[in-house]
Amino acid sequence: MKWNKYNFIREKNDNEYILYNSSTDKYIIFAKKIKQLIDDPEELEKIHPELYCKLKDEQFIVEDSFNEVEYVIHNKRQIYNTSNCFRLIINPALDCNLRCWYCYETHLNNSIVSDTTLKSILCLIKNKAEFTELKQIFISFFGGEPLMKFNKVVWPILEYAKRICVENQKELLVSFTTNGVLLTQQVVDKLYDAELPCHFQVAFDGNEEFHNKIKKLANGKGLYETTINNVMYGLSKGFIFTIRCNYTPENMHSFDEVISLFQDVAETCIEHGLLEFDFHRVWQVDETSTMEKSINLLESRANPPKNKYKPEAHSIKPCYADNENSVVINYNGDLYSCTAKDFNPEEREGYLDEQGILVYNEKHLNRIKTRFSNPSCLECKIFPICYVCSQKKLIWEMFLVLTCLQRKIRKQSYLKEYKW
Repeated sequence: MKWNKYNFIREKNDNEYILYNSSTDKYIIFAKKIKQLIDDPEELEKIHPELYCKLKDEQFIVEDSFNEVEYVIHNKRQIYNTSNCFRLIINPALDCNLRCWYCYETHLNNSIVSDTTLKSILCLIKNKAEFTELKQIFISFFGGEPLMKFNKVVWPILEYAKRICVENQKELLVSFTTNGVLLTQQVVDKLYDAELPCHFQVAFDGNEEFHNKIKKLANGKGLYETTINNVMYGLSKGFIFTIRCNYTPENMHSFDEVISLFQDVAETCIEHGLLEFDFHRVWQVDETSTMEKSINLLESRANPPKNKYKPEAHSIKPCYADNENSVVINYNGDLYSCTAKDFNPEEREGYLDEQGILVYNEKHLNRIKTRFSNPSCLECKIFPICYVCSQKKLIWEMFLVLTCLQRKIRKQSYLKEYKW
């Protein structure tokens, strides 16, 4: 028998220690005098057989032949390869009705899903809905501003998806990432009448003063009041909203006013889990300890720590981009891994063909491979609970390769200079 490589022992206080295993996500608290025995499984079995059996049953102690890394990879593959849910993220366009200064995307005027691409998307949804093991289809609309193409792209997709999911007894979930300006009463009513379970993430840049400096029309008119009214109407219809708070050192204090506004008007929605706040630092701004403390206080005030209507999530979940049953489809049919970067043609991971089949390229295969190919990750003790995005791992691997190459070049130049 041997000690599981993913075990951690940390001192809890003067008299107690915590034994934690990152592979099983289990822990045991034991007295200080037991610590010396735990280091030697064979000795522990003789002196404390009851504790030994407990540790063995919960895999703190394993057979010598047991391969902990293979066990973790097997479990992770099951999570990544889940066939219960298909997540489809669609960019109806890369155009937007606003020009926020911090936006990382390149806006393309007049970009829109073509009739050919639309038919391919509908074929993809049909193919997935007819898959026996699938239980749920989750369609998200991104962009650009997806509601700019609501009637021409979004509604035809949702109308078809609703029908095909009903026919095949699949659950349909819908979400939008939007600035909320075009989330009009007409749009909300149409979604409500169709009985579509929708979630909206709406971005705010602080209170009215700060928000209107960034989100405004070409004539300078601010859109804070319009967005607030749209969100409130959507909440009245029972839709779920996440208020994305894009904070900087200048505007973060003003979110206190935004929180108060929603708490005063939509207190019941917050209590029932229909409304929550999600704080994100504007990526061009460096985080400081002062900012972090202020945001932590705002988060604790905005989101009740215990919500009797919404169960707490205990497990660490991977990024949707690493799930093999998830894809981002751009307006032109190109495939991408995630929405957190610009949609450059060079970064595409394949395309959607006319039959609704996802055709992946080598870039996609290399990214997926990095999940379990990095030696340093496989040796790391927190590998079982680490779900760092594969894209970040790929960038890190490329950095290491370039670093090694630079060192090799420098070494060769040095040897050549001194004729060694």
